[in-house]
Amino acid sequence: MHQLDSRASRMSPNQALLTLHADYIGGQHANYRKWYFAAQLNLDDAVGQTQNPGLQRLRSVKGGPAKTSGSKSLDSALNRWRNAMNNMSHYDRLRQLALFLMCWGEGGNVRFVPECMCFIFKCADDYYRSPECQSRSDPVPEGIYLEHVIKPIYRFMRDQGYEVVDGKFVRRERDHHQIVGYDDINQLFWYPEGIARIVFTDGVGPVSATPVTSLTRLPQKRLVDLPPSQRYMQFSKIDWNKVFFKTYFEKRSVAHLLVNFNRIWILHVSLFWYYTAFNSPRVYAPKTKLEPSIPMTWSAVALGGAVATLIMIAATLAEFAYIPTTWNNASHLTTRLVFLLVILALTAGPTVYIAMVDGRDNNGNIPLIVGIVQFFVSVVSTIAFAIIPSGRMFGDRVAGKSRKYMASQTFTASYPALPSAARFASIVLWILVFGCKYVESYFFLSSSFSAPVSVMARTNIERCSDRIFGAALCRNHMPLTLSIMYLMDLILFFLDTYLWYIIWLVVFSIGRSFALGLSIWTPWKDIYTRMPKRMYAKLLATGEMEVKYKPKVCSTPTCRT
Repeated sequence: MHQLDSRASRMSPNQALLTLHADYIGGQHANYRKWYFAAQLNLDDAVGQTQNPGLQRLRSVKGGPAKTSGSKSLDSALNRWRNAMNNMSHYDRLRQLALFLMCWGEGGNVRFVPECMCFIFKCADDYYRSPECQSRSDPVPEGIYLEHVIKPIYRFMRDQGYEVVDGKFVRRERDHHQIVGYDDINQLFWYPEGIARIVFTDGVGPVSATPVTSLTRLPQKRLVDLPPSQRYMQFSKIDWNKVFFKTYFEKRSVAHLLVNFNRIWILHVSLFWYYTAFNSPRVYAPKTKLEPSIPMTWSAVALGGAVATLIMIAATLAEFAYIPTTWNNASHLTTRLVFLLVILALTAGPTVYIAMVDGRDNNGNIPLIVGIVQFFVSVVSTIAFAIIPSGRMFGDRVAGKSRKYMASQTFTASYPALPSAARFASIVLWILVFGCKYVESYFFLSSSFSAPVSVMARTNIERCSDRIFGAALCRNHMPLTLSIMYLMDLILFFLDTYLWYIIWLVVFSIGRSFALGLSIWTPWKDIYTRMPKRMYAKLLATGEMEVKYKPKVCSTPTCRT
């Protein structure tokens, strides 16, 4: 009522109720509406149990049965939603608002899982609008919401972190990746498969007529097999211990450097390989020759694409350790891994062929053609791996049209887009940073490194021995020194990126300051003393406002002191 009173002071009462209902439930930016379509609850409501048993996932918005059946189309569902919200009476809007706020107000810790609260509200609203509730003569027992809905979920949350020892709650000695936390509980309600996991205790609830796959491993007594109007009163019979599971293992591991920064490694290690392989021909030349053949040079340089692919494969394998293999991401990672293995064969396999036939006269130009094709395939693969995020490869979960990934687009990838000017400036910044870095690194690191490598690669140290290591240490002195030099060169290759980032960031910052009308030499004291005037000029002194505010600037000597 306070929110309605506050809005009614600025607009009409009907408009206040309409906007408040839109913010909580029916509007485009309401979390309940986002969750409703992300979890595909519109299929459960529109189609029903007969045609859509157990909330089967809709594959795509385009093609197939999604367009042949109007009730399964997302566009038609959105239109039905908008029409329902527009045609809703003020009583229903107020009733839904009151019910939602009462569910949220008594939710306790369950309020930290907002999509779970949305599911609870939907079940309560379906029951309230059902004939069973409307024809009920006796009131619902007091406290049934806390006792049957909130308390079981809260107990599950509590038991994940605490246990009873001598009548006192003691913190469990568990790491984060062993605790089913708020995020895991919340994510269960994002997908139809997650909601379908809500099962009853043994011997309670209806038996599902749909077959259960080995992937889900669910009992046959599920909440979604009940009509929506009957689900709320069955919450007390749900076995939450069989429902929730870990959706992501928060392990403290060095593998995060691969999973989260794989493109950084590709941009540096792969390019370093291209430069170094081209300027170190004597390292992979045959022992009887000083220089390798032209096909072998093309192929050796092209192995930079294989290096980028190996980094992607290692990142994909490391990502398997952070998600359960029975969840939706497993199929996505498996598809990516298969494609990466094919690309690895294309970028590394020709090198084996060229090494086997190198030096034969009866092959003609075939090794050269294979080496050139391998090089361009490697370059394209490296550019793709360096620019495209891993999650958007082989099935875009962010910009794709498939409803299979609608939950990811709604929650995890829901971030505001940059304006065109800011996005253009960001792209230009990084093009300048890496463009200058690659040019400078080639001439001052890789090219200048070729002369020492050409000498040291064919230098043999003889007639040396040590009392402990014998001749093995000094005989391998040159390869060991070369390895250390390559490692130091790679470290400098990384540091060059930071150098050019700072240089161009300063240039862009100065340009941005002048574009805003500021001077880079303005003292901080002047900036803070001018702040009231700037607030007045930018925010308060607008032509649309009837009341003009004056800045409170201290001008007397006494006030300044």
